[in-house]
Amino acid sequence: RNKQIVRILGKVATIGAAAYRVRIGRPLNYPDASGELSYCANFLSMLDRLSEPAYEPDTSLVRLVDKMFVALIDIGASSA
Repeated sequence: RNKQIVRILGKVATIGAAAYRVRIGRPLNYPDASGELSYCANFLSMLDRLSEPAYEPDTSLVRLVDKMFVALIDIGASSA
């Protein structure tokens, strides 16, 4: 059961990025399969990448989104 929860949470970023890209009329981006990007960097890459094969998002933006995700998780865990 925990494995299913982890798999669903792993797909949330892909679904969110795909919804955003469809909304603004851009083609979809697939997640980075090389494993070189972190979760947040991969999410930002799916949002912003146009046609570059080796796109890497800004490191300060990646850290900011990472801290934002941690704060959201912390708020959700404390209210549950």
